[in-house]
Amino acid sequence: MSQTNWKDKAELVGLAAIIASLFLVAYELRQNTIASRQEAAVTYATTSRDIDLFVVGNPEFSSLLKKVISEQEVSPDEWFRLSIFYRSVLRSWQDTHYQYLTGTLDEEIWDAEHRFMREILEEDPGFSRFWANGNNVWFTNEFQSLIEQTLDDINAN
Repeated sequence: MSQTNWKDKAELVGLAAIIASLFLVAYELRQNTIASRQEAAVTYATTSRDIDLFVVGNPEFSSLLKKVISEQEVSPDEWFRLSIFYRSVLRSWQDTHYQYLTGTLDEEIWDAEHRFMREILEEDPGFSRFWANGNNVWFTNEFQSLIEQTLDDINAN
């Protein structure tokens, strides 16, 4: 065989190796994307569960939430506890929203969470009070816009 044939064959093998490695990288990226999306879904579910279990497992706090939902007066100490709770819930929602915006959280999960957020914001006036007290500055601009739009939609209805 001539030197040109060997060179052509070597280039062909090299090209095939490059193409195979590109397919491998694409496969690995896809697997990583799937793993990231699964992790985001687990994080979302775990955070939601933890908040629910906190409320359910704490009868005193559950009573405090019912008091706010029924628009009864709360003491400054009670409001302090509620504010920390609202901030935590809103941070969890912000994280879920961020995961959705970056593509790591499935759109169907986000849509369900957004409907849930709207329902909670409608039912619990404490969230609106917390937000209106200037606490919105602790959140990203995109999340602020989402909550403000949701509250505007609720107030319009």
